Amino acid sequence: DFIQAALPIGRLDMISQFARPIVCRFITEYMGIPGPDETTMMRWMRAVFHDTFLNLNNDEKVTITANNAAGEIKDYLDILIPQREQELINGAQLDDFLSRLIKLKITNTNPTITHDFIRRNVTGVLGGILDNITKAAFYTIKVMLKRPDIFNPAKDAAMTGDETRLLHLCLEALRFSDLSPFIRRHSQGATVAGTHIPKGAEVWAVVSSAIFDERGWENPYAV
Repeated sequence: DFIQAALPIGRLDMISQFARPIVCRFITEYMGIPGPDETTMMRWMRAVFHDTFLNLNNDEKVTITANNAAGEIKDYLDILIPQREQELINGAQLDDFLSRLIKLKITNTNPTITHDFIRRNVTGVLGGILDNITKAAFYTIKVMLKRPDIFNPAKDAAMTGDETRLLHLCLEALRFSDLSPFIRRHSQGATVAGTHIPKGAEVWAVVSSAIFDERGWENPYAV
């Protein structure tokens, strides 16, 4: 639908006109969480993501915005989850992600699955799904447009319905991107390759170096 709508214009914004709307549709149809509306859902998810992953300087304004968004998500889910549970009890045939979680609660398959458990887990997914997938989609296309050796077989795989091959090529495109060059963590206390890393030490795992390390991969630059 998005591509068809863009054809008369001749251009498509990968982020605002394609990736983000598709993620929102995924959340609605697969996860079963329609939200009040698409604009509100995007605002909630982007605010939480910004504070959780990008607010490295602990900007108070960013945190306040995220906390307000998280509060709105909580209020929304505290209404949606009991409503969906009642629909399922009344015989509604629903098989989305949220409904599956609620079914586990109804059947008491796992006593730890409560409304609070469901809300917290769904909120966690919402906090990371929009911008992570959007960013990954952008970098996949960016690399493919510069790499015919990835783009051409990916196009053929898409046209023939070879989803396994297409997934492999998309992941390879991400590997050649700078999507996540490093990961910042704090050590719990460990010894790695003979080097002791004390508890609390700041650790930077340089992923972009590791995935092209010829000591670990026979031909890391091949697709």
